[in-house]
Amino acid sequence: MAADDYSPRYVGDTLKPLVAQFNYKDGTPIPLASATLALVMESGATRRTGTGTWAITGDGSAGQATYAFSDTDVGTVGDWLLQAAITIAGKTEHTDTKLLQIIATL
Repeated sequence: MAADDYSPRYVGDTLKPLVAQFNYKDGTPIPLASATLALVMESGATRRTGTGTWAITGDGSAGQATYAFSDTDVGTVGDWLLQAAITIAGKTEHTDTKLLQIIATL
């Protein structure tokens, strides 16, 4: 995952999606045309699968996608580790983790 402008965010903020650039370790884009994407979130002992929506950008050849957070995804204050799983033809590649900080509104 690339763009790190999604964090911090306030509880319940779902307007701005997470923008992701998925590359193999050598830097080449992972082709996403036939991929299934999933997001796992973990904070302390709590682990859950994201309930938002992934959208692949264009034809997927550039390895770009966006994730629209759901209310459930951003409903709990705390520091959350995010990890995407990309599955293509039954084989899965996991991304490095990223930190999502969710903070309380006034």
